[in-house]
Amino acid sequence: PLLVTLNMVPKVALGPLIIVWFKYGVFPNTLMAFAISVFPILLTTARGLREIEPDLLDLVRSLRGSRWQLFTKVQLPGALPYVFAGMKVASILAVAGAIVGEFLASDRGLGYLMLQVQVTLDTPAMFMAVILITLLGMLLYGLVLALERLLVVKDARVE
Repeated sequence: PLLVTLNMVPKVALGPLIIVWFKYGVFPNTLMAFAISVFPILLTTARGLREIEPDLLDLVRSLRGSRWQLFTKVQLPGALPYVFAGMKVASILAVAGAIVGEFLASDRGLGYLMLQVQVTLDTPAMFMAVILITLLGMLLYGLVLALERLLVVKDARVE
C-alpha cells in the first residue's frame, strides 16, 4: 500500500521542488528520471516476491537454509522475471523523466533543445529531437532486453 500510494504522487509536479532544492544541472535531471522510473521496478519486484511458491520457501527453511541461500536460490531467481518486466517499463519512463527534467531545469540536452526549437518554430529540428529521444529509449530498452536474456531463463520471462 505504501509503494502504491507513493506511486500516485505526480512526479512531474515534483520538478519545481527538485529545482528549488538542487538548482539546475545533471543531478536534478537524474533525480527526476529516477523518481519517474523507480516505481515500476519496485512494484513488479514486490509482485514477483509474492508470487513465489510458499511451499518452496517452506522447503528451504525446513532444510535449514540460511536467509542468504533462501534469497539467492529461491527468491531472486523467482522474482527476476518480474524485476526485468519492471525494468522494461522503467527504461522508457527514465528517458521521459530525463526529458522532463531537461524541460524544467537544464541549459543543455534534448529536452532543452526541444524548448529552444519550439520558440523558433523549427519543426525539422523538433522532429530530429523526437527521433533521437525515441532512439535513445529503444537503445535503453534493448539493453534491458539483452540483460534479461543473459540472466533469466527463457520459460520464466514475463512478456
